[in-house]
Amino acid sequence: MRELIFEIGTEELPSESVYRGLEQLKEKASKLLTEKRLSFSSLNTFATPRRLVLSVEGLSERQAPQTTKVKGPSLKAAFDQDGNPTAAAKGFAASQGVEVSDLETTSAEGGTYLFLLRKEEESTALEMLPELLIELIKSLQFSKPMRWQVESNLTFPRPIRWLLAFLDDEPIDLTFGELKSASHTFGHRILSGGRLKVSGVKDYFTKIKAAKVVLDPNERKRMIEEGIADLLQAGERAKINPKTLSEVINLVEYPSVILAEFSKDYLFVPKPVLTTAMESHQRYFPIEEESGRLKSKFILVHNGDPAAIERIKTGHERVIGARLADAKFFYREDIKKPLSENIDKLKTVVFQLKLGSVYEKSLRIERLVEVIAKSLKMDDLIPKAKRAAMLCKADLVSEMVVEFPDLQGVMGKEYAVVSGEGDEVALAILEHYLPKNVEGELPKTDLGAILSMADKIDTIVGCFAVGLIPSGSQDPYALRRQTQGIVAILLDKNLQLAPVDLIDEALRLYEAQGIKFSTPKEEARSKAIEFFYGRIKQHFTQEGYASDIIDAALPTDLGRLDQIEAKIELLALKRDDKEVSDIAVAHTRCKNLSKIDLGTNIESSLFTYGEEKELASVILDLKPKAAKAAGEGDYDMLLNLLAGLKGPVDSFFEAVLVMDKDEKIKENRIRLLNLAVEVFEIFADFSKLIVSTARVV
Repeated sequence: MRELIFEIGTEELPSESVYRGLEQLKEKASKLLTEKRLSFSSLNTFATPRRLVLSVEGLSERQAPQTTKVKGPSLKAAFDQDGNPTAAAKGFAASQGVEVSDLETTSAEGGTYLFLLRKEEESTALEMLPELLIELIKSLQFSKPMRWQVESNLTFPRPIRWLLAFLDDEPIDLTFGELKSASHTFGHRILSGGRLKVSGVKDYFTKIKAAKVVLDPNERKRMIEEGIADLLQAGERAKINPKTLSEVINLVEYPSVILAEFSKDYLFVPKPVLTTAMESHQRYFPIEEESGRLKSKFILVHNGDPAAIERIKTGHERVIGARLADAKFFYREDIKKPLSENIDKLKTVVFQLKLGSVYEKSLRIERLVEVIAKSLKMDDLIPKAKRAAMLCKADLVSEMVVEFPDLQGVMGKEYAVVSGEGDEVALAILEHYLPKNVEGELPKTDLGAILSMADKIDTIVGCFAVGLIPSGSQDPYALRRQTQGIVAILLDKNLQLAPVDLIDEALRLYEAQGIKFSTPKEEARSKAIEFFYGRIKQHFTQEGYASDIIDAALPTDLGRLDQIEAKIELLALKRDDKEVSDIAVAHTRCKNLSKIDLGTNIESSLFTYGEEKELASVILDLKPKAAKAAGEGDYDMLLNLLAGLKGPVDSFFEAVLVMDKDEKIKENRIRLLNLAVEVFEIFADFSKLIVSTARVV
């Protein structure tokens, strides 16, 4: 068993490329080695900003043996009556480069055939690795590759500057475009002497460690976290943003941690501004008191010489000082006037080229929050909701948000408070951007939830109206996320509101503003509803519900999600009960012969069997009771009522031939079945439910 080390040395890689490279290198190397029949006991990958490294232990000396069977003609066709090989046998043998005598006879597929057992050649690992490792490099895919060799189409996120590969102590010769592998690597750019001569796998790890390169990202993370903890005083804590930490880990090869400070004069600027400037722009870790109050200190991680700490610290303090000075200036300029003065400026900000300005969007949101609040019987929230709607985008034209776009909504809240708009309106402005991702925090207040849904449905419907529909991975307006946000808010707050009503009102408001649709209104509506269905189904699938239960409970009119959720929960609980099985059987029998386009207006004078009269009587009596139970959300009662249809439906089908020769009688019976289907589907489309005990006739 042998050991392999393979290093791809590059110019500094973006953090995202380091993570992507680590993941792919392990997955694709394992796949390639397996495909080439080279076994191994363990495979690990490492990475720093300047290298991706593959380490394989227990690699087999050569390929595992493999024999393939090549099927030839049947025995009957291969030999004549005298046992001599026919043209078929000779031709097959010749095509395989062997004699007929080399072929074997084996039973297969109900007959006896000639086969050639061909033993595959077994190459050594050393012979195969040059081609395999180059194939491995080419298989790595990145979001933003670049081409740096003039005469080559080879790409990578950053130029590859060196390649190193050893099998134990034997160097592996590689050629990648204009680059050839060598028996050297490079240590830390600052803390080592540069080029390192390597004599084998063990020597590589010894020298790379001595050259101040920490290959394992998890080890660098540990060093950073321990370094931060050592610098904190009693009563302090570092505000460690996971995104910032994950990026910093891949910006250094040997992390050093430094405590630095900025002027206390900047602490009057809102905390989110200071933390954003430190985290997002400079990748620092702010320090705060246990209470959460920010201190004028921060921690930075650097890749430089620990002996130059003071110089590095001074440089970073100068940089953050300039950054915070800008933030302080922007904040002071912004609070000189109330937030409401920015509303008129939104007329000059384009929301979307075909959908008008952000000001026009704000007017639509203002109307939507009023409609939503009334639908939810939250009329007392309407004045504040309308005010929040007109102000929710006003911070987009503030000096601060123009400089720090990530702070939209955050600064809207801060400026609303300073402007005396009240805490509820201010918080709604912040919350209307929530959730920011699938697993993100949801609005906590009803005001924030209403405003968030209004903003999102306006964007979704507007994009569908002008043909900006997501396709594949392309979703520039984040319509999937925004639709999922509405679904999550409706379910989280158990709001009695149907998404289709939101869609219809949003479309109406666009029409009222004279926005021209690129897509016919009904088509845009239909596609928006279908889009919601996809997100709703995805939500419940992620919650662990079976797809057939979800499909059965989803209504065609995209009704209230609280009702859909209740039906799904009940069906999941009772799908194996006889009651549900009986309903599924009865409903499916009716639906198989129904023709909805014929309607449900039955004529009792056309009934000729007592069983059809009985079924009609039961359905007409049950329908208002079922509708009442559904309206009250009493789905247990509704199931009990529907279960009562099983007997009359079975009796109907046993006694009555639906497809009567008399067209009027036939259509009347079909309309009766349509009526039965309509009543069943007050609860769900049971025909979509997979019930193991159901026997559909």
